[in-house]
Amino acid sequence: MSAGHAPTYRLRIEYAKQGRAAHLSHLEVIRALERIVRRATLPYAISEGFHPHIKLSFGPALGVGTASLSEFFDVILKEFIAPEEALARLQEATTPVLPILDCGYVSAREPSLSSAVTIFEYQVNVDGSVEISGEFPETLEVEQKDKIKQYDTYSTLPRGLSSAQGDHETIVLFTIRSSPQGTLRPDSLMNYLLGDDVDTYHLEFLRTATWVEDEDGVWHKPLSQMDR
Repeated sequence: MSAGHAPTYRLRIEYAKQGRAAHLSHLEVIRALERIVRRATLPYAISEGFHPHIKLSFGPALGVGTASLSEFFDVILKEFIAPEEALARLQEATTPVLPILDCGYVSAREPSLSSAVTIFEYQVNVDGSVEISGEFPETLEVEQKDKIKQYDTYSTLPRGLSSAQGDHETIVLFTIRSSPQGTLRPDSLMNYLLGDDVDTYHLEFLRTATWVEDEDGVWHKPLSQMDR
């Protein structure tokens, strides 16, 4: 904090994205969450310049059509509000498809969510019964945005892949690690797994968790960085 500036507080908020909200773009989600913060009457800080806006920052964006059980964003507050009071206000102000799950303060020294969150867990429900192999070559080649991208399989899929048969569907579970070279998209992985048959199946994507990986390779929830 620079001399002469009033103190600010970085509130980290956990929310879910479900139902019809799964089909909103990242920009639409940002706008919806801005409205929730405004309705909650939190003492949010405003940016300077010609187009002032609430000071919000987000983790890596979800693809359109993907639901999530746990997402995070940070908002800068001009005044300290007890986390339990902030949570109650946000939960009263939100909608059922964007439920607010938790919140707490994060040190200004913590890296941004966009750079800190690099591990993503997914569940994909495939209608019907399909055989999914969990065996991969050392280098995974997938088509992504009309380009062939290569990923080191061990690093990119640190927990491999598993599948199980449900009553009327196949449930596929995997974890993706992002790197400075890029991030494997879950839909690109499913296209790779299902090949030419991919268009014959209905797929439902769900991000079940996000993680921060420290210098020792230990995974932490973004929630664990909160000062309670």
